[in-house]
Amino acid sequence: MKCSTTLPVHVFTRPAGEKDGFWQPFDEGPGYFEIDPALEVMLYLPRAEDETVEILCNEWREVPLLYQIDVSEGRRVTDEGLRFLSRFSQLRALNMSACSISNIGLEHLMDMPALIWLDLSHCTGVSDKGLRRLETMRQLTYVNLRGLPRVTQAGLKRLAKNKSLQIRR
Repeated sequence: MKCSTTLPVHVFTRPAGEKDGFWQPFDEGPGYFEIDPALEVMLYLPRAEDETVEILCNEWREVPLLYQIDVSEGRRVTDEGLRFLSRFSQLRALNMSACSISNIGLEHLMDMPALIWLDLSHCTGVSDKGLRRLETMRQLTYVNLRGLPRVTQAGLKRLAKNKSLQIRR
């Protein structure tokens, strides 16, 4: 599979289906890549912001084995950036740690039915109200909610009703 990017993205791969397999560094952008279709792909976009997330989504939309995207520490990634990321309905893991998303933006996660792993740590715009959206995502098996001052024990208790969900708090 051939793809290219204009962004300073870090590309990692692992054999498809190896849930516990370690991600191996593959290459860095900008540039052209030829990725074996037997590999799953993880992308890390440093210093992400809404505009670069939109570009990433446009450039990588045809990559069928895109498993995970990491835009952590992207303080300029807002609800709009999450809307762009929701175009990847096949995405299984998303790291949005320390991004500027809010409860409203979490609605876009509903467009990601394959998502099983989610890191929202230090997304201080998320509260119990936003957790209600996560309650309906029965496919989730892991969520990181550390550093969310507006999330209460009551909100966590409701979310914990999903017994297959591991909550890091």
